[in-house]
Amino acid sequence: MSKQASFYGREDDLRWLRGHFDEVAAKDARGKHASPRLVVVTGPSGYGKSRLLQEFYLQLSQDHRLDPKDYWPDTFIASEGMLDVEACMVAHRPGGLPQFLWLGHRCGGSAAGSPTAVSGLSRQVVIHAQLMDQWLRLKKRLFQIDWLNEVANWLLDQIPYSKYALRFLRFLQRTIARRRRPTEPPGKIIEGENTVNRKELIKSMRRLLSTADMAPTVLWLDDAHLIQPDDLKFLDDLFHVAKGESWPLLVVATLWDNKWKEATEDGHGRADTIGFWSQNQIFHGERSLAQASLPALRGVLLERLPGLNKVQADAVLHKSSGNFLLLQWNIDELCAEPGNFIEK
Repeated sequence: MSKQASFYGREDDLRWLRGHFDEVAAKDARGKHASPRLVVVTGPSGYGKSRLLQEFYLQLSQDHRLDPKDYWPDTFIASEGMLDVEACMVAHRPGGLPQFLWLGHRCGGSAAGSPTAVSGLSRQVVIHAQLMDQWLRLKKRLFQIDWLNEVANWLLDQIPYSKYALRFLRFLQRTIARRRRPTEPPGKIIEGENTVNRKELIKSMRRLLSTADMAPTVLWLDDAHLIQPDDLKFLDDLFHVAKGESWPLLVVATLWDNKWKEATEDGHGRADTIGFWSQNQIFHGERSLAQASLPALRGVLLERLPGLNKVQADAVLHKSSGNFLLLQWNIDELCAEPGNFIEK
């Protein structure tokens, strides 16, 4: 798995996201959550939208108050050098139930083979439901074992010749322990596309939140300008249910700024486009990412190429035009030619 790159700049944007999460997670005096929220993060390609959301995940997963049992791994899946949108649970073994939930989907448009949000999210919901079910069953069995131990100790203290009863209790204990063998790893249970419909997915999400004691949930939709029409319908249904039932849900959509402008420029986006989100009652604003600051870009550059002098670094930064992705391309191009670093 690829090493997670350091995070430079965007601290204000990160605080903005965390503020929305905290509002969603908060409860009133009656113990009820506030309304769910939908926020949009926009910017040109390479401005750091996906990296910002990954850092947001890391901030949550490394917060001991939100992940005291190490349910979540401290990295995302790294596939073909791209920043992914979901945590890899296959190699990770949680230490308990989650205190927050994270679901993610990268929209791929209507191209052949592109998974829908419904299918991708269904797979993740099933994986987490299985992990939680395993922990609940294990907790129940451990309670049974503790109870047997307490009875055994009482027998030894109170009843003569209790060793025979104790042997029987030990036999029961070993039988229960053998049944604790884990089932097939959750990451391998679901193969291919899940064809569950929109309403079934919402029901599954409701059960998942209920199992996790209504833990605050982040749903990240990356490249949301490429979302498919059926997924727009699913999200409309999800927003309606989440608001009606006061789910602690934060939906974050990341997309190109020009596509968001096109979808909302008439002031009331059509119902069959992402522009309609701006009219939804749970919409809580847009965060438009500006060009990356020079110190942030310099930090990324010198982490990759610490031997550059100031003149060399300034030349690379000038070519990057405030764009993190363009900077990475420039660095990769330099590293691809060893002659760039011989006696220089």
